[in-house]
Amino acid sequence: MELILTEDALAQYFSDVLPHCTELQRRVVSGAMADALGRGGNTAVALASGQSRNTIIKAHGEVVDGIEPSDRQRAPGGGRKKAIDLQPELLSALDELVHPDTRGNPMSLLLYTLKSTYELSRELIAKNFDASPSTVR
Repeated sequence: MELILTEDALAQYFSDVLPHCTELQRRVVSGAMADALGRGGNTAVALASGQSRNTIIKAHGEVVDGIEPSDRQRAPGGGRKKAIDLQPELLSALDELVHPDTRGNPMSLLLYTLKSTYELSRELIAKNFDASPSTVR
């Protein structure tokens, strides 16, 4: 039995499947289809899916190399770096601002400050730190 896959059918397949996939899943589905189509598969999948040809080439390579399933959305080490890593002096500057107004039992790990996160953020920004209220929190 010979199957004939038209460009329209391939485009319909990708429009049905890709909206439900993460970025990695899109690459795996696209790469597997490009591999199944053989010669010219990368270009056909790129045109049908709306993804760039370079993405399909990368996807095809991942499938051929045997990409492992993962629960991760990003590669290890990906994502935004912590504010403390980007600004090593931030924690000591914050401690200097909080220390004079700290309340509570000095022997306890739980201490309180009279300043809000917004006040502390403004004071840190005045000292040329990049610190939003959520960063201070």
